Amino acid sequence: MNKKFSVFTKNLIFPIISTGSVVEINKRTKDTITEILTEKIITGEIPGGYNLKQEELAKALGVSRIPIRETLMTLESLGLVYRKATRHFFTVDFSAEEIIRIFQVALNFELESIRNFNNEEHNEFEQLLAKVDKSYEIHIFLNSKIKNNYLKRMHMNLLYFIKTGCFECKNNKALFKNLRTLTDFDNFKKNYEAYYAELSKNLIRKRFEDA
Repeated sequence: MNKKFSVFTKNLIFPIISTGSVVEINKRTKDTITEILTEKIITGEIPGGYNLKQEELAKALGVSRIPIRETLMTLESLGLVYRKATRHFFTVDFSAEEIIRIFQVALNFELESIRNFNNEEHNEFEQLLAKVDKSYEIHIFLNSKIKNNYLKRMHMNLLYFIKTGCFECKNNKALFKNLRTLTDFDNFKKNYEAYYAELSKNLIRKRFEDA
């Protein structure tokens, strides 16, 4: 039976799902730990400047330091943690202004991509808008249409913030009623900007007001 247990490091508690009493040491485990830590760093549940100690994480999770170190290196490549000369990993802090800029970059990235859709992509995107239930699916779709691998990776990094913003947004369906067609791109752009403003606002509220 799956059970939850918690990692206690000073005043920090974050739940991890394990199978049995020890987390399986495999790629899936590393990806799961990475996903959990990523979300909690972005939402501020793990505060900026926090020392993520490999030994404490490994002991609490019942795994060797190898998957923990791999996870921390992945987070470092995403710009979510950094290493000091001591080789310890610390979480990166994000101000409200920085979060707004991150979402602005993502917004401009996606609007430019949508603007350059060919007819087939245009129709495919409108069909998705008409039936989509969860807004995050739209961003996954847009990432799949990026042909340049470097740009695709850049957008993928932005998706971590977008995903968290989508899940914190309580007004997705209402906002998406205004995003059903690309016929009038200027109007679509205006509504898409309003949607993105809601995403950033909700993440900022989660990170700062709910702290």
